[in-house]
Amino acid sequence: MATQQISDGHLRALHTLFGIYAARALDLTSSDLRQQRLKWAAQNIGREITSFRDLTDAEAGSLVDLLKVAVGQEVSAPVRRRSRRPRSRQGAEACGLEGRQGDERPVSIATAEDLAPIDEMRQRLGWSREAFDGWLRSPSSPLKSSTALRTLADCNRVRWALKQMLKRAGLWTPSAKRNRRAA
Repeated sequence: MATQQISDGHLRALHTLFGIYAARALDLTSSDLRQQRLKWAAQNIGREITSFRDLTDAEAGSLVDLLKVAVGQEVSAPVRRRSRRPRSRQGAEACGLEGRQGDERPVSIATAEDLAPIDEMRQRLGWSREAFDGWLRSPSSPLKSSTALRTLADCNRVRWALKQMLKRAGLWTPSAKRNRRAA
């Protein structure tokens, strides 16, 4: 497995945090600072380095966390990206088209992947789960007769309605990964 070189953000954070740490905890002159910084990093990662650029991104992240604790800052949880299997061509087409009037496609059952964007949109609108369910039961619901999101067509109808509400509220931000027009 290839190791990723230190990111510019981690490099800046290390220099900044070590400067704060050194001013508070160490009695150093400016000429000693670089050597002490490299010595400290080597002790904490378990190998010798000649520059912070020799660190991997994972090593730099752990050193940033150590320095944050040392200077009294809160250590944030790592951001985990959810990996998503790409849809097949037919699945992607169904996701975009099922639920339109006059659509004669076979019905697809909704999956957790289909429900996740709806929940994210609900949260952006600031609705509780109860308020969202109340809207689904209301006469203005895109589902009309049911409150359950069972099919991909149901999910699409609700997503399209929520998208319009988000646009009116000024809260709509299309996905950065999307290269096509929004539905």
